[in-house]
Amino acid sequence: MSRATSKQRGAEQFSPPVNKRKTSFFKIIHGNIIADQQLVLPTKFVTKHGNEFSDNVTLKVPNGSVWTIKLNKDDGKICLCAGWKDFVEYHSIHAGHVLIFRYDGKSCFYVIICDMTTVEINYPSETVNKLEKATRAGKILTSRQNLGSKTELEDDDDVQILNVRANRDDADTFKSRYPFFKISMNASYLSRKFMNIPVEFCKNYLPKGLESLTLEVSNGRKKCRVRCLPVCSQNRGLRMRG
Repeated sequence: MSRATSKQRGAEQFSPPVNKRKTSFFKIIHGNIIADQQLVLPTKFVTKHGNEFSDNVTLKVPNGSVWTIKLNKDDGKICLCAGWKDFVEYHSIHAGHVLIFRYDGKSCFYVIICDMTTVEINYPSETVNKLEKATRAGKILTSRQNLGSKTELEDDDDVQILNVRANRDDADTFKSRYPFFKISMNASYLSRKFMNIPVEFCKNYLPKGLESLTLEVSNGRKKCRVRCLPVCSQNRGLRMRG
């Protein structure tokens, strides 16, 4: 029997571990997912990882809570069922929202929730004790995990990849019989909590001395009253805040 040289033994001893890439997929929420109160996992993902699941999975979200959701397995399909409705309602998930699932193994997903503008939502900040007292099928525990490792995106017919360019194209083709202007959202609007209204729009359509106005989401579900502050008296620019 041949003996390994010291060089070979050293190579074996200090060989770096294999970096296993974690599988991720996107789900754009549509009306059927809300109405059916369940979410079907992608076929390709189930083919690859379906045998790893027990009767439940856990969904971890960035606010530190963990939800236990029951699975329904039927004819090769796996659905998130009991507890999914409560997860959706608690996070105010609607049609058009985007959920990013990263599978961390052992029936556990790390989930990021984005609204219809593809911006990550502000997660509820209630204490874990209050959450555990709520009546729901999914159990909530405490945990925290950052999204830091490399991911592998699954390509599947029922998985739609988030495309920022497509959203911009939709904005470029938008038309209305009413006066309007377009603003490209960036991080500064969120951190500084205000947005400037174009000067020409103010001059042509807004009255002098305007102190507030109402913003309404296109689907009519939400309205918000904001203050208007003058930026410069000479050009009548306005800044929305609040």
